Amino acid sequence: MVDYPSLIGESRMKTLKISDDVHQKLTALLGELTAQTMKMQTYQDAINALLNQSVVLPPELLREVEMFIEKHKGKGYTRKEEFIRQAIRFLLKWESDEYEYIESHGKNMKG
Repeated sequence: MVDYPSLIGESRMKTLKISDDVHQKLTALLGELTAQTMKMQTYQDAINALLNQSVVLPPELLREVEMFIEKHKGKGYTRKEEFIRQAIRFLLKWESDEYEYIESHGKNMKG
């Protein structure tokens, strides 16, 4: 690994070797970050976002989400990331008492 002096302060930059697949995913994340912030982002910004904003989920939970999306295509979810964001938003509202829970005991609520 080779050190390159940074243009900012005393920091040193490092060179990383990544596969084409990882580069493609990192570039996609870079595009998402740019769209969210409405300003240009760097690969370093994308890596920082991964390190600081990511949550590691168990592989079996991710498989369950992917299977749900595949089985319920009519619900409009196409990517696990969007499904997980929506699930978190729902749970935050649910837990903050913005929803009222009404239990039905076998009666058809549609009439």
